[in-house]
Amino acid sequence: MSEGKIIEIYNQGISQVIDAIQKLAAEIRTQKAEIETLSKENKLLNKRVKSLESQVNKISIMNFIAY
Repeated sequence: MSEGKIIEIYNQGISQVIDAIQKLAAEIRTQKAEIETLSKENKLLNKRVKSLESQVNKISIMNFIAY
């Protein structure tokens, strides 16, 4: 095998590795953005749940006092 052929094969391998890394990096960025969005939604839902729990507790206390 000639030196030129070896270099060509090596360069093809390097190109494939670089392409794979770029694809994985793009996928990681996409997933990071999705995680950030889900995290924000989760925080909002947690606030809503706490608000609803507070309302339920107030109603329960009022009902207890009423009886």
